[in-house]
Amino acid sequence: MDKIILVTHDGHHGGAELLILNIAHILRESYNYELVILAKDGGVLIQEFKRYAEVYILKDFLEENDYYQPLLVSLKERGFTSAICNTIVTGDVLAELTSLGFFCVSLIHEMPQVIKLFNAIPYGIAIAACAQKIMFPSDFVYEKDAALLSLPKDKVCILPQGMYFNNVCPDKKKARKELNSQYNLSDNDKIILSVGYGCDIKGFDIFLNIASSIICHRDNIHFFWIGNYNKDYYAGMLQEIKKNHLYDKIHLTGEMVDNEQMSLYYSGSDIFLLPSREDSFPSVILEAMDAGLPIVAFKEAGGFQDLLRDDVGILVPYLDLKKMGTEICKLLDNPENLKKHAELSKQKISHHISLREYVNQLLSFFPTTDSMVIHGLREAKIITRLIYEYEKNLYDKDLLIQEQGRLIQRLNRPQFKDFIFLTKKYISNIMEENLLEK
Repeated sequence: MDKIILVTHDGHHGGAELLILNIAHILRESYNYELVILAKDGGVLIQEFKRYAEVYILKDFLEENDYYQPLLVSLKERGFTSAICNTIVTGDVLAELTSLGFFCVSLIHEMPQVIKLFNAIPYGIAIAACAQKIMFPSDFVYEKDAALLSLPKDKVCILPQGMYFNNVCPDKKKARKELNSQYNLSDNDKIILSVGYGCDIKGFDIFLNIASSIICHRDNIHFFWIGNYNKDYYAGMLQEIKKNHLYDKIHLTGEMVDNEQMSLYYSGSDIFLLPSREDSFPSVILEAMDAGLPIVAFKEAGGFQDLLRDDVGILVPYLDLKKMGTEICKLLDNPENLKKHAELSKQKISHHISLREYVNQLLSFFPTTDSMVIHGLREAKIITRLIYEYEKNLYDKDLLIQEQGRLIQRLNRPQFKDFIFLTKKYISNIMEENLLEK
């Protein structure tokens, strides 16, 4: 059984932590990896992590034993040799791992403002010096971080984060009907959605300002923010909203972990607003696009802007709140344009890589050729099983062709060329003989 260590900064319900959880799910359930997750701190997702891996909270080791190196040594003795370290603040753990001979891939999502805010430059320098590979979600994020961290180009790889959210409520009319009932809305009301932890970097204050400004002039628009926020820090703004009787139009739902509930809000909304001052490649953008939502965001705020070009989304000048509000209203006033952006958004995300493809790319960085062959053979088993099920009338023809295409994409390596050739030929023969109909 192959083994790998996943490192995360904590177990809170955030985008980076959910990425690790879903990577763990694929490695364990699809590829049968033995996993260990090292979390620097705890959080609500720790129990979810334990579904797929042994989990250690490094903060506990520091409090009890002053150090966690003996744990890393014991993992090395058990045959663990590779690690994926997620976010820049795991740079200290990555340095310890590489000092013991582990091969480490670092995933950096943060941009300069956040790096400076969390005093994470030393972690970035450690990653630049020690990591074997450093992954960024876009050229934009890499270029912003490169000067700050003096990153070596030969270690860097650009790969957008894979899509992992499963929208279980794709019926927009049904979703909207449910939200209307829940919040006493009419069919003529419009919903603007934002998702994330409410802080200045994520633009929570911008969201409140824009919502207040628009609602004062339009009484049929409702703004929803899904995610926790610091109530004490924003007490002044929230008190002002309450004083102006805007709380019935600005809905702060708090954190939402239920996938079905999240799907309801994505599918039932009209526009997705990303007010972030800085956000590298947030999962919420992919989720909103998957739900067919037009997106309004700031230019130069993150690598996501590459996804929103060509009328997929609307990018306004950086921190121009007035322009952002104007563009929201223009979209709502022009249903045809709103529909066009929604369709382009859905169409663009359909070509985005899946999380499985993202994980396969991560695995390809690790040097063990034998491991990659085993990984490829696992994929080969998937298609042979599907062929068998097809012949037994248990699998749909279109799905079989789709899986064949995905397999060929994953196994684009010389050692698999004969298998791919034979598989393509065999599936082609199956189709010609119409075995499913027989």
